[in-house]
Amino acid sequence: MREGNLVEELKIYFSDFFDVEEDIIESYGAVNISLINDMPLFVDPFLLFNSEKPEYQQIHAEIIRYLLFLQQQAGNYDTPPKGMLSSWYLFSEVKQTWLGFSLDGNGGRGLGKDFAENLFLGLKTIFREFGKEQIEILKTMKGKVAQKELDSIYVVLDISPLSGDEDSQLNQLVKILETRRKYDGSRLR
Repeated sequence: MREGNLVEELKIYFSDFFDVEEDIIESYGAVNISLINDMPLFVDPFLLFNSEKPEYQQIHAEIIRYLLFLQQQAGNYDTPPKGMLSSWYLFSEVKQTWLGFSLDGNGGRGLGKDFAENLFLGLKTIFREFGKEQIEILKTMKGKVAQKELDSIYVVLDISPLSGDEDSQLNQLVKILETRRKYDGSRLR
C-alpha cells in the first residue's frame, strides 16, 4: 500500500466519517469539525455582559467577582502554594457543552497549566489594577446615565438598588466599589 492511499483513507472530519460533502455542511452554515481532535474553539464568557437576560448578567458579575478573588490571592503570594493553581486558576473543559467532542468523548483540553501560571502572574503584575477601572468608568458617567443603565449596573455588581437621583447613585456606587477594593470583599459579606 502506498503512503498516499493511506492518507486519503484516514478519517478525521465529520464529512469523512459520515460521507457528506463539505459543500453541503457549509451550505448549512456549519463547520466540518474534526472528530478525532479537540476543537480549538473559545467561547468568550465576558460576552454575557451584553445580554439583556438578568441571569446572564448575574453570571457575568460572578465571573468578575471570581477574577477579583483570584487577583487578591495572587497578590498574597510570590509563588503559588502547592495546589493553588489546579484548584483556582486551572479551568477544565465543561463537558456538558460538548465543545470538546471527539471519538474519545467530550472531555476536551480546556485551559491548561500554562494558562493557569500566566493568569496568576498576570493578575499579580499586569492586571493588578483589575477592578479599579470600574470606578473610573463610573466617575465619567455623571450626567450621562439613566436609571435603566444604573439598574443594569446593580445587577452586574450584585448591589441592591440605591436611592437618590442618578448622579447621587453614581457617587454611592463609586464609594461602594472603593470600599470593596480597600477591604477583602469576602469579609464584607
